[in-house]
Amino acid sequence: MIGAFYQPWLVLADVATLGTLPERVQDLTARGVLSMGHARALLTLESAKLQDYFGQMAEEYGWSVRFLENRIRQHKKNAQEGAEGGRQEKDAHIMDLEQQLSSALAMRVWIKTKGKHRQQGTVTIEFYSLDDFERIQETLLNRGH
Repeated sequence: MIGAFYQPWLVLADVATLGTLPERVQDLTARGVLSMGHARALLTLESAKLQDYFGQMAEEYGWSVRFLENRIRQHKKNAQEGAEGGRQEKDAHIMDLEQQLSSALAMRVWIKTKGKHRQQGTVTIEFYSLDDFERIQETLLNRGH
């Protein structure tokens, strides 16, 4: 009974806050390509440009709300570290590359660059089981054959 009372109010609040997002993200949400969960996650970003970028990535790669939230969290962490330590923020190209590798391997992938011109670094592939690890291994080793 209580859930039925609050639900319409929450929907109205969601629709009202949706109006602050870039037009393209509003359209994706209205068409059901992105959910209200995606929209709420995008609202936590500080600029319309970032909201649009992350909305586009979520659409293009079919990111879940949880994955989008993690990417936004990672972006904010990188931005904060950059502000505190003079470290550069991860650029959109590196983030896009991470997403492409994540999609190809069906696992989360992080790229961390370093060095004077950021031409060195590490690639981290997250896996959750031995089966995941074996699938990653097969994918990487069979690429060129």
